[in-house]
Amino acid sequence: MPQLASSKRLPVAFAFVSILRLLYVPLSLASGPVHFSTLPSQDPPPSDRQCVAMIPQTPEVRPDNAPFNQTVPSSSELLEFYHHPVWSGPPARDFFGVTGKYRGSTDMILRWAACKWGIDEDVVRAQAWTESKWHQGGPNPGDGGGDKRLTQQECIQGNFRALWNFGCENCCYQSWGILQTKVYYAWGTWPMIKDSTAFNADYRYADQRACMNGDYSGYFASAAQQPNTYAADLASGDLNRILWGCIGMHYSGGWYNPPARSYISETQGYLTTQPWRQLAH
Repeated sequence: MPQLASSKRLPVAFAFVSILRLLYVPLSLASGPVHFSTLPSQDPPPSDRQCVAMIPQTPEVRPDNAPFNQTVPSSSELLEFYHHPVWSGPPARDFFGVTGKYRGSTDMILRWAACKWGIDEDVVRAQAWTESKWHQGGPNPGDGGGDKRLTQQECIQGNFRALWNFGCENCCYQSWGILQTKVYYAWGTWPMIKDSTAFNADYRYADQRACMNGDYSGYFASAAQQPNTYAADLASGDLNRILWGCIGMHYSGGWYNPPARSYISETQGYLTTQPWRQLAH
């Protein structure tokens, strides 16, 4: 199981990247509105503080999200999360930057996550539309849940039993929130993933960035995932193929397998039509 990193001195490379993050001041801070685009793995994204500074206030278009948009994780919740942020695949350290410490409208939160993890903001908007039509939750316990399951085997993961009977009797919802992270596997995210829109988006795109940086190499090298072109695609440096492969993996757990391709196609369709622009302001 991944464990929280010790408090040893930071490696030189990490410290250098941290310095770059502090020095990086996008020209858009001085030149007007910015569109956050996808960054390759070697380009550090702006810091949290810089992202906040670049996002203007916008009105809420999903009023039911309001309580979730104002909720951020407590320090104790985050400390527990950092001990087990992911079930397998990438190292735990890929998620140590996840804080969920942001409040704003639904679109502001999606843009914040896009900026923070270097993912195109319209891709983020489109994926959130595919997953939930931009709904983090609602007035009833199960409103933010998806992937309903009817057996304890599909709802209880080791000692993690919180999903069973939550929001439905003798059943569970495996996935939660605006980006429908599958809590059945990522149980360290509970309950923040359902309570906080910012944490939900922050976690999803930390995982996206981990995938794009190659940290799922061990997972995709396993026999269960063969055949796939993950390693070859990363080596090619084709940023668009890597981006969409990792988007599809969120849904299917595979690399450009048929369910992933269908999901990618749906999300790319929303990227073209941008239905969120029709929401009332």
